[in-house]
Amino acid sequence: MSRFRFRLQPVLDVRERIQDERQRELALKGRELIEAEAAFDDLQRERETQRDALTRDHRSFGVDELRTAYAHLAYLDRAIEDQSALVAACAGDVARAQAKLVAANTDRKVLETLRTRRHDAFRADEALVEQREVDDQNARRYGRAQSKKEERE
Repeated sequence: MSRFRFRLQPVLDVRERIQDERQRELALKGRELIEAEAAFDDLQRERETQRDALTRDHRSFGVDELRTAYAHLAYLDRAIEDQSALVAACAGDVARAQAKLVAANTDRKVLETLRTRRHDAFRADEALVEQREVDDQNARRYGRAQSKKEERE
């Protein structure tokens, strides 16, 4: 019996490597999104803490302290807006990375399906060849048995 050889195996190997690369990219983008969301949450918590402290201790602050506190809150608001834009950009990156991974996965699956079908066809051809050999052997045996029977008669 001969061995099955899929001629497009190098292409399939490349597509598997591309899929692995796309998975790593998605993981990296996902990690960046998680970090950006964590920084966003930290900024919001800090802003709320500062606002609570300002509201609670407003009467005890001097003019310079109030000015500094309000300036810091304004800075936190701007930082939150910037971080929100970064989170949105990271979410877009994740979506694009997912789309690339889906495309790479589809490309790989197409070749794997083709490989499976060709392997099934190869096995069917091999089984047919083997069946023909068995049939030939049986026909020869039958022929010999018939010729021996005729010789005896």
